Amino acid sequence: MGIRNIDRIRAMSLEELAPLLIKCYRTVDEYVDYLEIYRYRESYFSPSGRVFGDYEDAYEDCIKWLDNEYERNG
Repeated sequence: MGIRNIDRIRAMSLEELAPLLIKCYRTVDEYVDYLEIYRYRESYFSPSGRVFGDYEDAYEDCIKWLDNEYERNG
């Protein structure tokens, strides 16, 4: 029997895990008439709850969040 998926996840480094937790959303920023195209804006959501316009910033924030101690809210 091979390694279970959960065991593989537990064995991942922060750098391997972070890209799996960052979510990217693309929204229409504007329509350019003369080109007949839409321009999009990408936002990157870190599991910390913060939103970034740059993937690298979200990646760094996610690693910091993963490396912090758990804080129970409420």
